[in-house]
Amino acid sequence: MKPKIYSGKTYQEALDKAKTELGEDVIILDSKETKSGGFFSEEKNIIEVRVIAGNEEFSLPQKNKANLKINSNINFSHKRKKTYQGLNNKLNSPEISYIGNEIEKLNGYIKKILFPELPKTYNKIRESLERTGINSIDAVEFLMNTYSRLENIPNISSEVIIESLEAQICRLFNSRKLFSDNNEQQVFSLIGPAGTGKTTSLMKMATNREITQDKKVAIISTDCYRMAATEALKKFSNLTSIPVIEVRDTEKFSDSIDNLRKFDIILVDTPGRSPFNKKYISEMENYFLQVENMKKLLVLSSTTDSAIVREFSQIYSSLGVNGMIITKIDEIHFPGKVVSMVKAANLPVYYYGIGQSIPNDIKINNDRYIWEKIESNLNR
Repeated sequence: MKPKIYSGKTYQEALDKAKTELGEDVIILDSKETKSGGFFSEEKNIIEVRVIAGNEEFSLPQKNKANLKINSNINFSHKRKKTYQGLNNKLNSPEISYIGNEIEKLNGYIKKILFPELPKTYNKIRESLERTGINSIDAVEFLMNTYSRLENIPNISSEVIIESLEAQICRLFNSRKLFSDNNEQQVFSLIGPAGTGKTTSLMKMATNREITQDKKVAIISTDCYRMAATEALKKFSNLTSIPVIEVRDTEKFSDSIDNLRKFDIILVDTPGRSPFNKKYISEMENYFLQVENMKKLLVLSSTTDSAIVREFSQIYSSLGVNGMIITKIDEIHFPGKVVSMVKAANLPVYYYGIGQSIPNDIKINNDRYIWEKIESNLNR
């Protein structure tokens, strides 16, 4: 069958559409991001996936299939016949069979290391954790921690195991206060790849009284690459009377901070460019070196795969990242993904983006917020 393309706000949404129509065993050929207009004219990511059904095969017309049959009636040249026979002999040789068997054994060993045998009760809970979006390795790690502490308890109930999991996951999301109570000026910079919602998060923070506690806020934008971000902040400034200063030169950045001395909080918007661009990272370093005690928050979408999060956090660590904002919580069907994200990033979480509304759709992290979403999904 021909590949089909499905689109959605997130990778998971597009994939869910494909599975609804083609079944669970879809084969993903590739995926890509496209753009569409959004809030305050800011662009939104649209994800497209190209898939085929897992129980289908790419088929050839019958006349072509007939031409591909290998039989004695095909008039191969002597050289081609010899090549085909030699290849066929190699594929069926004892050496190839031996290598295949060894690879299969190695896969078995790896599975035993990564997924050790656990009692039946634990395995049922592991499957439930994975269904919430927690990746397999993290689910096993949580359960092994529980098992090592509780293995001497006979006939342990699933409720006790889940209580242990709750403690571990809540500890991972231990809430912290970002803004200090003293009267010193505080500068916060939001960094991260394109499309994660940095500008929207910054506007929410600036106008949410629960976060700012009525302190005077100003914004500096260093994102001069995207007209959409610049225009959004200009409209935002006109609506809220919060000043927005554009800085296009790293040398003028510290001067802009000095000119905003009367403000308690300065929020800095940064360009959303690829973290693999060394020039971009170097440019950010030049900005940040000019201001002492600036805190940097990495903004990532909840739809980001934990393996990519780990790679991003390693790259951004050179900028001295202090914590995370996780956006698009309202777009995920599997809240456990956030657990694996936070484990991979190894950074404290301060806020969640839970929608597009400004200033309301931002939530201050508390240690039970993600666990409660997971718990409600555990027994589904």
